[in-house]
Amino acid sequence: MALKTEIIEYVEKSLRRGFASFGGICPIACNHCYTFMRGYQHKPDEKVDDIVNSLKGKVYDIIYISGHCENFINQEQGFELCEKLFSSYNCDIMLTTRMVLDVGIINRLSSLNKKMCQNGNTLFVCSSIPALESYRKLEPSKYMPSPRERIRFLRDVHNEGIITFLTLRPLFPDYYINTTELLQLIDEAQDASDIVLSSGIVVNEDNLKKLCGFNVKKATTGHLMNCLDNADISVQYVDVTNELKLLNEKSCFLQLPFFSESLIAVKFLKLVSNFPINKRYDAYKRYMSALNGDIKAIDDFMLVAKTENEKAFWSGLKEKLKDSKSNNEF
Repeated sequence: MALKTEIIEYVEKSLRRGFASFGGICPIACNHCYTFMRGYQHKPDEKVDDIVNSLKGKVYDIIYISGHCENFINQEQGFELCEKLFSSYNCDIMLTTRMVLDVGIINRLSSLNKKMCQNGNTLFVCSSIPALESYRKLEPSKYMPSPRERIRFLRDVHNEGIITFLTLRPLFPDYYINTTELLQLIDEAQDASDIVLSSGIVVNEDNLKKLCGFNVKKATTGHLMNCLDNADISVQYVDVTNELKLLNEKSCFLQLPFFSESLIAVKFLKLVSNFPINKRYDAYKRYMSALNGDIKAIDDFMLVAKTENEKAFWSGLKEKLKDSKSNNEF
C-alpha cells in the first residue's frame, strides 16, 4: 500500500538531511540522467574540503553523497569525502554509486563503518542498478561496470557488516525495461542486500531524446526535486505503479524490506538497529502497518523505543494519524 504524502513528509522531517556531491559534468553520462536536462545548474568542481565546509552552519542526522554526479570515479576522493563528512558532522552517511570500488576502498569503508558505529552512527552503501541485460540502453559509458559486477561489489560490502541497499533506480515501465530483469536482480542480490529501494524514471524532452524508443504512456507533471536546487525544471514522473508492486511482492517473498523513499528506509533501519537480524523483517511489516495507520503497531514500537526522540516520533505519528482519521483522510 502506498503511503500517504503527509505521512512521508512527517517521517522525512524527522531526519535532518544534507547533500554532498562533487560538481562539474558527470563523465559517465547515463542516457536517463536528469543532470543533462537543459537549464540544469551544475555545481562547480570543488575540492573535498570545500564541499565539506559548504555544509557548515547546520546539524545533520544524515548526509547523502549523491545528486549531481557519480562521486566515485575517483575512488580516493570519494572515500575522503565520506571520511571528512563524518569527522566534521558526526552523522550517518549514505553513499550511492554505480561504480565497483576496489578492495582497498572497501576495507577502508569497513573501518570507517566500525568507527561510526562506535559513535552511534551508520554507514549505508547503495549500489544503483537500473537493468540487467538491457543496462546498456541506459548506461552506455565505457566506465560502467556490469550489473553483476555491481552485485558482487555490494556483496563484498555487505560481508564487511555494512548496511547495503540494492537501488533499482530509475525504474522504467515494463514495456521499455522488462520488469523480469529487475526481479532477477533482486534474486541474485538477495544475500547482498539489507534493503531494496526503487522509484520511477523522471523525464523531459531532453533525456527522452537519448532514451531511444521510449514513449511516455502515463505520467504526472511536476518539477525536479527541491534537494537538487534545480526545482524550476519541469519534468514528467513516469507512472511505474504496477512495476513497483511486482518488485515489492518479490522482495517480500524473499523477506527483504522494500521502499520507494530512501528516508523512510533509513528511519526504519535506525529504529530497528538493536533488533536481532532474524526479527527485522517482521519489524518491517509492523513499521509499514504503523505508517499506514495501524495504531496498535505504533503502540508496539513505543513500548520498545530506546530514546525519548523515538517515543516522540511515534507519539507524533499517532496524533497525526488520529487527526487524519478524524478528517476522513484515511
